Amino acid sequence: MGSKPPHDEKSENGPKDKYLIVYVLFAFFGVIHLLPSTFFVTAHDYWMYKFRDTSSDEVDSSHRTVLQKEFSPSVTISTHVASVLSSFLTLFFGHKLNVHLRLYGSLFIILVLYVISAIFIHVDTDSWQTGFFVLTMFIIAGINAMTTHAGLTFFSILYKFPADYLGHYLNGQGVAGIFTSCLQVLALAVGISTTKSALVYFWIVIGLILACLVFMIAVARYSNFYQHYNSKTTLEKEERRMMTAKEFFSALKLIWKSLSVLFFYLWAVNPTHPAITSLIVSEGEGQGEWNDVYFVPVTTFVLPAIGDYIARFVTIKLKPIASLDGIWFVAFSAARIAIFVPLFMLCNVQPRSHLSVVFPHDYQYIIIMVFFSLSNGFLLSIGNLIIPKTVPPEKLEDAYHVNLVGASILMGSLSFLGFVSVELL
Repeated sequence: MGSKPPHDEKSENGPKDKYLIVYVLFAFFGVIHLLPSTFFVTAHDYWMYKFRDTSSDEVDSSHRTVLQKEFSPSVTISTHVASVLSSFLTLFFGHKLNVHLRLYGSLFIILVLYVISAIFIHVDTDSWQTGFFVLTMFIIAGINAMTTHAGLTFFSILYKFPADYLGHYLNGQGVAGIFTSCLQVLALAVGISTTKSALVYFWIVIGLILACLVFMIAVARYSNFYQHYNSKTTLEKEERRMMTAKEFFSALKLIWKSLSVLFFYLWAVNPTHPAITSLIVSEGEGQGEWNDVYFVPVTTFVLPAIGDYIARFVTIKLKPIASLDGIWFVAFSAARIAIFVPLFMLCNVQPRSHLSVVFPHDYQYIIIMVFFSLSNGFLLSIGNLIIPKTVPPEKLEDAYHVNLVGASILMGSLSFLGFVSVELL
């Protein structure tokens, strides 16, 4: 299934990326790849309102309903199960369709699902909260299935370009988190209601996906640099052969360190963020706007998004780091489990029935989140950057695909951890 990417001399003799158009496209797709699922999580107040105790229009953080408490863990499970199924279907059957057709089609389906979600903002769902909860999980599953499909498909294009373009894509993913979380705070600052802010979020995603589709089609048609690396003959010949089991396991052996980094990364993230962090309450709740309105959006979403991006940017710029033995990154990723999981569980998470609060102060939670987000961004970047260092060029496409499939399997198999951590509180 894999093919050998262009030689370095091809980039020297071929056309240049005029005006950095392809650079911008790859960064833009990095944003779009994470934006749909990120916006669903960031619209936290909207979902808490939808699944509140309907006897009141107010959301009480100290007396959350079952649906409110289970929303974040359920999103995690729906997301990861859908990603696993989509990964295998794409890996073994995606070759039957042209790569651009798959990419455009998946983005269009995400667009339609977001339009449906935007419509339901105007629908009173108080009388059928459980039914709406289930429907929402199906929509989220559909969005993430198509997002995974688009990601796998995009790597069939990305691997053919110079290695620096992977960094642009990873940076774009970091921008997605900052964009969505800052938008949430801005909506709160101007006094938009939870339903109107959710409407703004969803229609922004719709607009950006439309823009991305138009941008991709234009670049594919008019950019000589893009066409030079992504020639029709390569696409047609290489995308229409199914990966064999032997090729799958061969690639898996080459990237085991990258997947091990992700495995331990998820053991630290899935039980905590956002399953637990979205339930953390300020020590000064009821004493002002910062405590009641801005604390969770800023400390649980904006802060980690910025920390994640800073770590991604620095890691990508410090290229020698990726040349180190990957076993050190595996060890660091594993060590984080024993550090961050208990730290977050002992913060001021409400409601709780079993564990005591050891870190009741806001500054303690913020310090923990800063180090958590920086290490998140570092591990997510380094896990991808070490792949080209350890995989021969002719097997690079297969390695990227197997890495994404393995990531989906790990995310799906460990998605239950959010439920467990919430029940242990």
